[in-house]
Amino acid sequence: MTRLINGGPVSEHTGYPNGLSLEKYETDHDLKTWKSIYFKGNPEKCCLWLKQNWTGQKTLQTSYFIGTDWVETGTLAVYVEPKLNDAAKNTDYFKMLFEGFKNPDIASYLPDIFEIKLNEPPIIIPSTLDVLTPLLVIQFLNVLKELVRKGLKKSHQPVEANLSNRIKGKLLVGRQIKQNILKNQQLKNYCRFNTFSVDGPENRVLKKALQFAVRYIDSGALKAYRPTFEKLLNYIHPAFTDVGDIATVEDLRHFKVNAFFKDYQQAVHLAHMIFKRYGFNINSINVTAKVVTVPPFWIDMSKLYELYVLAQLKKQEYGRLIRFQPAGRYGAPDFLLLKEKNLMVIDAKYKPYYSDEYVAADIRQLSGYARDEGVLAVLNAQEEPLKSTVIDCLIIYPTKEASLSTSLALSDLKGDKIQQFNRFYKKALELPFQNS
Repeated sequence: MTRLINGGPVSEHTGYPNGLSLEKYETDHDLKTWKSIYFKGNPEKCCLWLKQNWTGQKTLQTSYFIGTDWVETGTLAVYVEPKLNDAAKNTDYFKMLFEGFKNPDIASYLPDIFEIKLNEPPIIIPSTLDVLTPLLVIQFLNVLKELVRKGLKKSHQPVEANLSNRIKGKLLVGRQIKQNILKNQQLKNYCRFNTFSVDGPENRVLKKALQFAVRYIDSGALKAYRPTFEKLLNYIHPAFTDVGDIATVEDLRHFKVNAFFKDYQQAVHLAHMIFKRYGFNINSINVTAKVVTVPPFWIDMSKLYELYVLAQLKKQEYGRLIRFQPAGRYGAPDFLLLKEKNLMVIDAKYKPYYSDEYVAADIRQLSGYARDEGVLAVLNAQEEPLKSTVIDCLIIYPTKEASLSTSLALSDLKGDKIQQFNRFYKKALELPFQNS
């Protein structure tokens, strides 16, 4: 098993604000070669800071991302878990994903929340920490659902068949003699012809990946979510009835989707991730193993939380009046509520300490949104007297404590005022948890 910093998972925001000392690693590691890790290479989204503190010591600090990655390739890795995990509960981010997948408008944003580094050496971790495989399966099935909804791509495919009493396409003389003439089957004709059907190479690859996904689900790894998966599978399976099987593993390894079919690119890419996860061998799926091998990956928990909040808002009676990240001139707020006489700027902050305090920078941010000309235009608040009225602002933050106050019903949104500011409110939203 790969050696992990601290011997096991560390939490989001470990070492904040001064960093976690790495002094004990200095004797057998060259810390000068360690570098910070950025989500999809974006310098504004740091998964892991590796820097020196004021004493000159090399330190580590985590951010709003969970996952695993190398700090020293092949030797030492880090595994970051959700900050709300404790001895009794673990954040159920799969349920958070499922909430997003239920709404097609939300599901389209879900690929933005994770990064998987398939080209880097894999990391061996305890199977209990494997969040990557379920994530791949969930994402793949929902992308496949959208393809099925639009209709699987049809293409012209060459077919060879021994036809009765007719000729279609080209008669294959060599095969005809061997299969029919020598066997005295005078009414048979061995022909090659093209058919226009869904039985194309892209769909065969997707069908194979679907078989991998079903095998994984049937293994019991996602037993608690079977009802949701069964509904998905019952929708997807019939579309692949007339799709054949992949002939060889090499067909899977080297297959490339035609760039013209952009809808298929993400689905085939996810299919290849699933194949690589199991070495292209469906029989290697084994959820009873104590350790698993995964590529480095990261999940953006702040973005996942935003989408989870959006899913919860969309479920309310005013859900169709919610706008997600509308563009303003100053920036883009997470949500706007466009209900007449209840106009509101709403932001999801993945910061549980809002139960006891507030962050002045967040207050300034929402205040800016509420005065942004572009945002006011979306709110239809450009005309007097609305333009001179202070717009309500709401911060939704996570909690792990079940409470009636976590309701997002319209009548409950203004139940907890931030006393220092005019028309500023906060609302706790309980995250889904599973027993650890």
